[in-house]
Amino acid sequence: MAQPDDVKTAAVARVVLLGTILVVAIILLLDVVTAVVVRQQLRQDEAEPAVTRLDKARTRQQARLAEYRWVDEKAGRVAVPVDRAMELVIDDLAAGKEQDRAKTK
Repeated sequence: MAQPDDVKTAAVARVVLLGTILVVAIILLLDVVTAVVVRQQLRQDEAEPAVTRLDKARTRQQARLAEYRWVDEKAGRVAVPVDRAMELVIDDLAAGKEQDRAKTK
C-alpha cells in the first residue's frame, strides 16, 4: 500500500520532461522571431542606403539652421537663421566700435 508521502517518480518525470520540452520550444520560438526581425531590419537598411539617410539628416539640420523658432519662449530666447545672426553680430560690433570711439574723444 502506498504511503501519502511517497514521491510519485513517474509524475515528476513527466512534469520535468514537459517543462524541458516547453522551455526548448520557447527558446526556439524566440530564436525564430529574432531572426525574422533582424532580416526585416537588414532589408530596410538595404532599401535606404546610409547616404540617403545622411542626406535626409543633413537636409533637416540645414532647415533648422535657416528658420526662426523659439528655443525658450519663457526666457525670450529665439533661434534665428545663421546668416541673419552673423549680420546682427556684425552690426553690434560695428555699433560698439563707434560707441568706443565716441567715448574716447
